[in-house]
Amino acid sequence: MTHAFAQLVERELAAWRRDLAGLHGARDVAMATAVLAEVLDPADPEERFRQLALWELYLQAGRDPMLRSIAEAWSDGCTAITAELLQDLGIPPEAARLLMLALEGVLLHNLVEQRTDSRAFTAQAVRTLLDAARR
Repeated sequence: MTHAFAQLVERELAAWRRDLAGLHGARDVAMATAVLAEVLDPADPEERFRQLALWELYLQAGRDPMLRSIAEAWSDGCTAITAELLQDLGIPPEAARLLMLALEGVLLHNLVEQRTDSRAFTAQAVRTLLDAARR
């Protein structure tokens, strides 16, 4: 399980960087909102199942100390990538971890509940979070 989680996290960090590449150099909150909303509301069933597996392993890290460092590497990696890509929007690096935690909450909500209004909710939530992080 440790090896599988480590591989999944490695792939996820590469995918996170790739999927958020559209944020590089972004100075427009609307553009950043669109990019993040798409990533945080996966329409592809295969992507949804991959994300669910990743989160299940993340939760298992709360019970299995051998997985904890991998979970931390995933969180730290996602936060670092997000901070780097959002710096041009005026979001300070110290706000990146809180922003990342909130964005992950939106993603989990979408993965589990699959509501019909998820894209609109996600865009509104992302816009609100970005505006708050910029202040």
